[in-house]
Amino acid sequence: MRVVKGMFFRVWWLTAVAAVAAMAQTTTFVETKNYTDKTLGGECVLKSAKLSVDGQFVHKTFEIDVGENGDYYLNAWVMGGNTSKGLQVLKVYLDNASSPSGDLAVSSTGWQSAKLVNSADKSILKLVSLTAGTHTISFQTEVPYTPAVDFIRLAKDKERSVISDIKYRTFIDSLKSLRLPTSYAKTDGDTASVKLMRVLPNPQGNYAHEIEMSCRYTYYGLFYFYAGSPVVFETRKADPYASNPVMELFNADDPIGQVPISV
Repeated sequence: MRVVKGMFFRVWWLTAVAAVAAMAQTTTFVETKNYTDKTLGGECVLKSAKLSVDGQFVHKTFEIDVGENGDYYLNAWVMGGNTSKGLQVLKVYLDNASSPSGDLAVSSTGWQSAKLVNSADKSILKLVSLTAGTHTISFQTEVPYTPAVDFIRLAKDKERSVISDIKYRTFIDSLKSLRLPTSYAKTDGDTASVKLMRVLPNPQGNYAHEIEMSCRYTYYGLFYFYAGSPVVFETRKADPYASNPVMELFNADDPIGQVPISV
């Protein structure tokens, strides 16, 4: 059986992005991140996180060290996203278990602290029983989507397991201050704005793009596509007079050495 090589692509965007893809092949890709902050995981020490693909599933697996036996509440700092089937569902697996311990309670799109809950009844919190030593906690979803879990936190006390979003909300507020002024809708172009025109490459012909302000990206999305899969990306905005949506697609294997595809 011939294996078709797949690729990870990262998408940076300011507004919602929809993606549709069809895959059936089997392959494996691994990306590893090591953690140096020993306090990030709460009552466990985060050692590393590995992103891998196995057939139609993508896994984000955290290796942790636990100091003592006990039952722990689990929270994850995760970016919720929409899929073709609705809000993304992340299954949570402990060590090498074949059945999930529960679901991650992602309540909306965007970054958030999400708890481990019962798969059938999301109102019921689940605990993980761990012995002292090394364990793995894995989050699973279906391709092309990936589990956008940045880090996890464990604690025997429910409140101490919650991850604060104060710094993130402060960052978002700072971005709002960079929005275009309300008078933008009434601007009809003048000599000053003409100086901000830039010519951008496009396969169907270059086009002029008017730069009104610098953009700051809030996050990126990581998708996995098999070669030959049909893919559609779409940006939307509710306000037709707001700044144009910005989205760039680039290969995660070579984010610097290639020119990103701007949409």
